[in-house]
Amino acid sequence: MPPPPRFAKADLALAGVCLCWGTGPLAMAETVERVPPATAQALRFLIAGALLAAFLRWRGHALPSGAGAWGRQFLVSAANLIVAQFLFIWCLQYVPSALAAIITATLPFFLVAMAAIAGRTVPPWAWAGLGIGLAGMLLLFWPDLSGLWTDNGTAHGDRFWIGTGLLFLVALIWASGAFMINAWTFQVSPFMGSAIQCIIAGIAMVPLSFLLGEWPRIEWTWQGAAGIAWMVTVLTWGGYGLFVYMMGKLPPARASIYGYGAPLIAVLLGWLVRGEDFGPWRIAGSAAILLGVAITTTANGRAKDQPARGADSP
Repeated sequence: MPPPPRFAKADLALAGVCLCWGTGPLAMAETVERVPPATAQALRFLIAGALLAAFLRWRGHALPSGAGAWGRQFLVSAANLIVAQFLFIWCLQYVPSALAAIITATLPFFLVAMAAIAGRTVPPWAWAGLGIGLAGMLLLFWPDLSGLWTDNGTAHGDRFWIGTGLLFLVALIWASGAFMINAWTFQVSPFMGSAIQCIIAGIAMVPLSFLLGEWPRIEWTWQGAAGIAWMVTVLTWGGYGLFVYMMGKLPPARASIYGYGAPLIAVLLGWLVRGEDFGPWRIAGSAAILLGVAITTTANGRAKDQPARGADSP
């Protein structure tokens, strides 16, 4: 059955989010070798937010009006771009990226649980699809995880276990930010909202990068500049802009599958660009993720699921 017409553009945006953010691990891995993480994020958000906001203002897009409207933008920015991003970057110093990907793949469950608590209708098959997708994530990254639990865990220090626990908090915070976009009414267009949220995050990241002593460690090379440019255009203008748009249009369960789609794209790119392993475990995981996505999407398409706030708006 084809998706309801009101979801057609949002489904394309969902696919765009997966494609854009799927390039994130590869692009950020190359960038942070030359521009430290907090500094890279500060430059990314400030450049992307300022240029996009200026363009949208030139096109006649309105800014938020009133303390309440600005407060909602600040809360979404704090959840999606400041707190969760900083914690995620900190955790990756002590937790392998494969394990981090598995833990943060619990995000769809947090998001759909919030929707259910708020009274949204969540089809049973949507839960099943999310579970199959999570199992697929485990299979996809199993080659990276198989040697992790050595010596009954004694090889890992306290910061490993702290980081592992914090990653669940990261998934919860990211899900909270996504649900805010899905549930709240905003006075501005989704793309102006994403621009404002980026500017707020960039301003917050600048003092953080100084506190971490990152600026003396920046290598001003064309590779670093190219990495920042990719983060601005593809990850932020493309990925985050489409994310804000589709979260305001789709039911939570349907929107949440980006949490599986983006890592799958990342693994495929690692195989194509870097020649990384793509053996039987990866193939089985990819198939399970695609099956879970198909079940979740079909369940939301057939059920009388409540669309997100503003799903019928242009």
